Amino acid sequence: MKNFPPISELLKNTAVRASLAIVGLMLVGSLAYYLIETQPAKEAYAAVQTGNITQVVTATGVVSPVQNPNLSFEVGGQVKGVEVKAGQKVVAGQLLANLDTSVLGASLSAAEAKLNELEAGPRSVDLAGQQTGVASAQTQLQNTYTNIPLTLTTAYSSAKSAINTQIDPLFDFSNLADPVITSISTDQSERIQIDTERVALNADFTTWQSQLGQASEPSSPDQLQRVTSEGLGHLENIRNFLNDLISALNAQQPNGNFTKTQQTAALANANAALSTVNGQIAALTSASQSITTQQLAVQSAQDQLNATAAGATPQDIQAQRAVVAGIEAQIAQQEIVAPFSGTIASVSIKPGDAVSANTPAISLIPNGTFEMDVYVPENDVTKVKVGDSANVTLDAYGSGRVFPATVGTVETSPSTNPNTAAAPGTAAAPTGYKITLIFANADPSIANGMTGSATINAGNAQNVLIIPASAVITNGSQQVVLKKTAQGLVQTPVTIGLTSTSTVEVLSGLSAGDTVSAVGSQS
Repeated sequence: MKNFPPISELLKNTAVRASLAIVGLMLVGSLAYYLIETQPAKEAYAAVQTGNITQVVTATGVVSPVQNPNLSFEVGGQVKGVEVKAGQKVVAGQLLANLDTSVLGASLSAAEAKLNELEAGPRSVDLAGQQTGVASAQTQLQNTYTNIPLTLTTAYSSAKSAINTQIDPLFDFSNLADPVITSISTDQSERIQIDTERVALNADFTTWQSQLGQASEPSSPDQLQRVTSEGLGHLENIRNFLNDLISALNAQQPNGNFTKTQQTAALANANAALSTVNGQIAALTSASQSITTQQLAVQSAQDQLNATAAGATPQDIQAQRAVVAGIEAQIAQQEIVAPFSGTIASVSIKPGDAVSANTPAISLIPNGTFEMDVYVPENDVTKVKVGDSANVTLDAYGSGRVFPATVGTVETSPSTNPNTAAAPGTAAAPTGYKITLIFANADPSIANGMTGSATINAGNAQNVLIIPASAVITNGSQQVVLKKTAQGLVQTPVTIGLTSTSTVEVLSGLSAGDTVSAVGSQS
């Protein structure tokens, strides 16, 4: 058997001690890694804060020499002003020429005034005026209620008087409970029907008089409306009776007991009574309709007051902002603004000229010597406008060196990106909307053909609610966040505005001080 040296002797060997140290370090490292990796992940939270945000659009492109661009109006019209001349130095964003925008300017002023009104909330004078309108409508309705008892009493008295004075002489009332018509003798069934209807009127008048007593007392609007409807029902019964009586009188042949003269007089009285009843039906119908109309007027006035007091909704304000932005965009189309700093080479327009869209009007030689074409998707191109600033990093120098640039042109139709190869199995390269960036400085470090990335600053907002971009979850067509509550994380819909590289603007759904999951998912 081979003899091994004692451990103490082995430990004196430098190589052995080094090996043991390495093994120890590996064991400690493995243990530390295990402890870290097996710790449960902690949820990261972020508070909803008020701050400033700059929306960015990112894209990649290739540097190329600048062409001296010919600037033109996007729409046709009459030139109002030319602010530059050949040889003049201009800076990016400077107005060079504009068309007559007086009509659009007036529309913009009106739209801005309405936006200011919506944002300011209801004026006290408007509230006072609408409160007066509510009070006036309520007064008119109350006056109608006040007049209803008299209208009902008049209808009852007029109808009863017409029956008693003009119709009852045709009946024999020796038996008050069962009056019998004496004028009609030829048709027994008609006589029975008319006698029955006249007896029923006695009960109608008794019931009606009792109902009128309810209307004369302090009554609710519903009671008055009900008694009015009941009165119309009684008048309809009387009218039906009179129509049947007139029909029977017309059919009766004059005889010794009922002469032609008596028939004519009876018909005249019956028609007069019918005219009286019809007039009262019209009066009660008008009163009932007035109640309904004025009730609606009160409700409408109250609704208008409530709407004014509530003020504009966020959606109303956002919609009006869109109107303002739309008019501003139309005005911008009728202006030529320097897309970059440079020198005016030529001016081919003057005030009063009629020009067509996209016809070269001013030639501008840029100060820089290079530009970069980048291609962005349609959901980003609408955020970018001529004159926006941009930061470009070139792959040759890494992300630590930034070259400032300005948006020179924004194409409104998609085109094929020549710098991106077609995907395997497809016939064409991807398309996008071309944006041309002009480098702000003639930096000798920039060379033709260099590739790089651009971050375009496409708008900003101050003092708005912002959260980390990582907190937003896209759920189909809806965007949500996980809001921290006492019951845990709750999925909450939000409306997103501007978006930067790390944060987003929250238009609705959250308030300052709320807390959300910063990583958009639950652990």
